[in-house]
Amino acid sequence: MSKFRNALRNDSDVLDQIQLNLNQRGRRFPNWTYDLHPDFLLEALDSTRELRLNLELFPWVMSEPEIF
Repeated sequence: MSKFRNALRNDSDVLDQIQLNLNQRGRRFPNWTYDLHPDFLLEALDSTRELRLNLELFPWVMSEPEIF
């Protein structure tokens, strides 16, 4: 998360997208299987939208119910 925030703070003028990987790390958070907290993902979406950057999320493993 700190690398993401540093990139936005220091390099946003040379970036056009940011990619985050969603790794499954067990059930660290209730009802959420990924290692990045949902609140951080919302912060990332808001931040990149404000800076007009594309935010790409790549889940490494995903089950169909998580999509819907």
